[in-house]
Amino acid sequence: IGKVNDIFILRILLAATGWAFGYILLGMGRFIGLPRYVWLGVIGGLLSTLVLVAHLPFSQSSLIFGFGWCLLLAASGVFNLWRVSTAVKSGEQWKTITKI
Repeated sequence: IGKVNDIFILRILLAATGWAFGYILLGMGRFIGLPRYVWLGVIGGLLSTLVLVAHLPFSQSSLIFGFGWCLLLAASGVFNLWRVSTAVKSGEQWKTITKI
């Protein structure tokens, strides 16, 4: 088969970390009934695969990986805070807000 580059092994480690975190979010989202976590897990896990495909040095790959997950989690949180704030302003009941 051939020898594998050391950088590729490090990229596999990053991608596997993203897959594992995505799987944890997916399982937790299904367990507690939050579809937002399910989508975060699926999208984040799939986007973690890009670390394997991108031909970048490991330092740049790890920065992109970290910032990608940070951006994904922050965007999800900000979007849901915005949805709750608009629901509160419109006078919806608390039971409707908790379903978001």
